[in-house]
Amino acid sequence: MSSYKKILTLSFVALLTACAGNKAVVNPETGDKPAFNISGSPTFFKQADNQVALASFRVVFVTEGKRRQTAETRGRWGSKGDTSSSATVKTVLSGVDNDLMQTITDTAYADFVKAITEKGFQVVPMEQVVANPAFAKIKKRENGVENVAMKKVGKLFIDDKEDLSQYPTYSPTGLPLIDTTLFCKHIGSLGNPICLKDAVNKLGTVALHVNYVVDFSSFESSSKSGKDFAANSSYANAKVSTGQYLHLKPGKSGISVMGQGQSEFMFTLDGQNPYQTNQPFGESVEATSATDKAVSAFANVAGFFSESTKRSDSTVTYEMQAQPEVYKNIVSGMLAASSKELALNMEHYKK
Repeated sequence: MSSYKKILTLSFVALLTACAGNKAVVNPETGDKPAFNISGSPTFFKQADNQVALASFRVVFVTEGKRRQTAETRGRWGSKGDTSSSATVKTVLSGVDNDLMQTITDTAYADFVKAITEKGFQVVPMEQVVANPAFAKIKKRENGVENVAMKKVGKLFIDDKEDLSQYPTYSPTGLPLIDTTLFCKHIGSLGNPICLKDAVNKLGTVALHVNYVVDFSSFESSSKSGKDFAANSSYANAKVSTGQYLHLKPGKSGISVMGQGQSEFMFTLDGQNPYQTNQPFGESVEATSATDKAVSAFANVAGFFSESTKRSDSTVTYEMQAQPEVYKNIVSGMLAASSKELALNMEHYKK
């Protein structure tokens, strides 16, 4: 828990100073690096008043993933060797139902509103945002609905965590979740709906698109240990841990601050991510399906009789059985802490 306490300390400290480069702000007392990168120009933000509208707020919950590791011998002059071994590890999250995800999202929204309000920002009431004609005509979808078709396609690939549309996504109660359509693509690292710009212009105030991705990583590496989850898909020598490393996903978590016209800048969570914990949130149970076992057995037999390269292949699945209250408390704590840091960043760039 010591590392998680550091998270709260980092976010609650109010004394901040500017950081060089594209970083946001840094804590001068501890020397900790800022968790968020900034891109774009905040000039319009400085010139605007203190009113902001939370036009889009969503939390994506990663519920499964897989990694594949391959090792093979090398022949002369770097040519391919005659032996190859592959292992695929799948993980599935259980114990986190729709009601729990909605509760976490509602709490995160309330915490974010409180954080920016305490920094002097006036938040446009949700009802006023929803009632805006330009916002009302945007196509919405239900919370928690997954892109099933894309999810099936994603399973053909190794790192299927990159396609976030396959995971349950939630917006706070009362604020509709903007759907992805032909005329409203979700672009950029934060999945900013392009059709939101028209609504922002009609609102006549600065608007925010907030995107959080709550990920669980059951993979760690002997060669790349540490806190950098940005390189998670390239981890070597992967091994399964027991419910460790619940974290906010770097590069995909942050806020887009939008002004009139095309004015926009973003805070995006960095790979050196303090919003994570190694506190177990449940139990890890092997749950390899009979199909995966049969496929692995067939691949191994076929590889054994191959005249060219001897191959072995195995697939194992682990079910991460979350304790709902533990999961909720950890995730809500991370979201609340990051909201405070984002509010401090907004305050800093408003001055």
